[in-house]
Amino acid sequence: PEGGAALGRGFASCGALQRLELKLNNNELGEVGGAALAEGLEQCQKLLALDVGLRQTGIGDETGKALGRAVGACRGLTDLKLGLQSNEIGLWCAAALGRGIASCGAMQQLELGLFENKLGEVGGTALVEGLGQCQQLLALRLDLRWNDIGDDVKVQLHSQLEAMGLKEMHVTLY
Repeated sequence: PEGGAALGRGFASCGALQRLELKLNNNELGEVGGAALAEGLEQCQKLLALDVGLRQTGIGDETGKALGRAVGACRGLTDLKLGLQSNEIGLWCAAALGRGIASCGAMQQLELGLFENKLGEVGGTALVEGLGQCQQLLALRLDLRWNDIGDDVKVQLHSQLEAMGLKEMHVTLY
């Protein structure tokens, strides 16, 4: 947790940062460290490209909500990659990410790795609604395996993506 807080404080002072790749996969960041890290990222409002890997770090909805706010604060993002696989992320995180993504009107490339979390139907619906607001989106990679989002959400996602006219799409659902 201390490392995440330290990184968050560091990022909070990098307001001019435009591109960031941060891979912290497979560590014990936890909910407190993850939320502190995301709160620091929220201050990097000039980001155009953000690639964050937090796979298997013990994060959950508090970190996810903070990440959603951070993404939403970076309205100029054109390229976003979030690797949040194998955590404890649920519907609140999905809703926050959906709102954050919807705020990024310039988004052209989006990659969301959310497999093996706990989104459920409500979280899946919130995420689909956020994706629907990305009118400039050209390419999408979305992995929602093992989230129990339900058949209705899968149909809703299919309809939404079909209507968006993406040039490149890779979606994995089980």
